[in-house]
Amino acid sequence: MLQNPNFEEGFYRAGADELMLGNGWLPWWDESDPTDVPDGWREGYNRRPEYRPEDSQVYGTRRVRQGRYSQKFFTLYGTHTAGFYQQVQVPKNWKVRFSIWVQVWSSQKDDPDVSEQPGEYRVCVGIDPYGGTDPLSDQVVWGEVLEEYDKWIQPTVETESLAETITVFTKAFPRWRVKHNDSYWDEANLELIEQVMHYRSHYVLFPQGTERAWYEAALPYLLHYRVTNGQSADDAGVVHGDLGHTITVINPDEELLAYLRRKFDADLDIITAATPAELGAILNQRVETNARFG
Repeated sequence: MLQNPNFEEGFYRAGADELMLGNGWLPWWDESDPTDVPDGWREGYNRRPEYRPEDSQVYGTRRVRQGRYSQKFFTLYGTHTAGFYQQVQVPKNWKVRFSIWVQVWSSQKDDPDVSEQPGEYRVCVGIDPYGGTDPLSDQVVWGEVLEEYDKWIQPTVETESLAETITVFTKAFPRWRVKHNDSYWDEANLELIEQVMHYRSHYVLFPQGTERAWYEAALPYLLHYRVTNGQSADDAGVVHGDLGHTITVINPDEELLAYLRRKFDADLDIITAATPAELGAILNQRVETNARFG
């Protein structure tokens, strides 16, 4: 589903020589003043990073997990709150999982194998389930924030797609402006996990001591809508659906109705029938007209 997930399909200049992004990806950064450093320390903080391809044929394979290229971005003697993103078409109402591998080198020294005195370089990934492109929006669902150095780690996030387009984001935000604040990203992956079913739960509540004939009359309706049923008022109030709950109550007295209204947050669908045949006629009419609650 992702375009250029492994950064092997080329790079382009995103408006400046310092912004070289993998095809299909767009950069983002936040240049507002940070809130987690002392006043007077903000010079050099939250700068626009440089984006570059990391080419294993030039620099070796230390920072490329697979293939020839990875996506690098960095600041020298500065911090950034930044990343890159991509909009993706997906089916609506599916649980989706986005992940990508990243390796961080954050160091006050120049040994590329070791992060010495790192700048609290944190990373995470996010999804906007509505397909928005603002990484600062409250709509974005962010995964766990990770902080590890000189090894490949895989930040991950899961959420439900709430539109037919979603947006996946990477994010890096070192706290301190050490000499090298670099991250290298490779092998992005977006998966459809399972379809999310939204439904209204439903219970048909028969009076205590209901005879078999009443159940037989209601059977076509119960089977058609696969409705849970029984004679327990407490069981009737158990909510399973995320769109609310309805209790269809057969021949209730006022005491039972008062109890249900007091104890449960549910819609009451009341049916009064003098005979099993009358009940069957009411419920069969509902099936024929596809009017589950009358």
